[in-house]
Amino acid sequence: MLKFLNCFWLWFHFLNLRLGIGIGGRMARPKKAAYSFACKDIGMDCGFTATANTEEELMAKIREHARTAHNMQNIDDATMAKIKAAIKKA
Repeated sequence: MLKFLNCFWLWFHFLNLRLGIGIGGRMARPKKAAYSFACKDIGMDCGFTATANTEEELMAKIREHARTAHNMQNIDDATMAKIKAAIKKA
């Protein structure tokens, strides 16, 4: 009986965690990111895209990308205005 319960517990958690099936067999819908950005939308020849649930999280990703991929230690006001205009809200 204990072996059966262990197998049932493992299977239940596999379905719940991996497949998103909760109690009642309903699929959990993945949370859609609220904000997105693509470097190409501001005229850069770059395939970088980012999504995030908040604008602050998205800006952190954009700043890190600008620093590492484009060697921009600081983002000037004109570029920041382009970035903010290119951010899409879902």
